[in-house]
Amino acid sequence: MNGKFAPRGAMGPTAIGRNDRRVRGEGARGMRASAYLRNATSAPGFRPLKEQAERIKAYAASRGMILQQIYADSNSSGMVIQSRLGLLTMLNDAAAGRFDVLLVQDIDRLGRGPMVAEILTRLTSADVPAVDINGRILGPTDVLLAEISPQNKRKRPFGTRGPL
Repeated sequence: MNGKFAPRGAMGPTAIGRNDRRVRGEGARGMRASAYLRNATSAPGFRPLKEQAERIKAYAASRGMILQQIYADSNSSGMVIQSRLGLLTMLNDAAAGRFDVLLVQDIDRLGRGPMVAEILTRLTSADVPAVDINGRILGPTDVLLAEISPQNKRKRPFGTRGPL
């Protein structure tokens, strides 16, 4: 795709791409994987980047994926894209075809609200599925589910700091 994203909706928000099919079953073996890590704060009780990386490495190894690159943003809000250098680099590399699948600990590591839908739409356009460490392929429509999931209900309200 010449390093640029396909027009929005080119594959459709629920289209299944070539790499989505590979992620399922034995097709994942040998896939070029990258990981994205994010934490909003370094306060105790929140997902440290090192812990996220360890879980993703274990998942990739169990599936026979080749983890090529880890992109990370520390102390970064999930509500913005522009200030997250790791995310922006990952999106450009996805569009350039530098990896086949993106691994994340869970959907909210990509961001919050409409930002997640935008990120997943860009990845879908690049035929790069995002997969969490439970093996679930994430799509733009999963954003609503993420916002109402029990684990997200425990999170602190927007704009507050510290453990719950």
